Amino acid sequence: MSKLSSVAIAVAAAATSVLVAVPAHAAPRVIQVAERPWGLVQDNGYYVMLTLSQTGPNLTGSASASHGPMGDTVLSSGNLTGTVTDRHIHFEIPWAQNDSIGEYDADSRPTTDGDGRIYFVGTTYDKSHPGAHAGWYADWSFAQP
Repeated sequence: MSKLSSVAIAVAAAATSVLVAVPAHAAPRVIQVAERPWGLVQDNGYYVMLTLSQTGPNLTGSASASHGPMGDTVLSSGNLTGTVTDRHIHFEIPWAQNDSIGEYDADSRPTTDGDGRIYFVGTTYDKSHPGAHAGWYADWSFAQP
């Protein structure tokens, strides 16, 4: 066997060993977020209450927006569609009272009390007025699958 063949076999064997040793990343899992109504606390002073239905990762539901803490007066409402996994949630709300379309995205984070639950922290922007955006967090935590 030539030196070149021996080197090629050694490199191939090392590459195979490395590939086997690297763990595969787990696929995202579906998390249940439709167990009860919950809200989004936005850093621009708005509060959005969500009532969801869920089939697998797919979300549908209704939303109402108010201003202030757990707002008393609904300013706008709309129906939403979206998706969720244990790592990310995404949904869109076309608000009925104006031409705004809210695009909401968030990543999951573990709660700080060690109960094994997660909550979502993310951002939103208005697809009709891209300069309008806000940060938000969920006011409810969810059991991991």
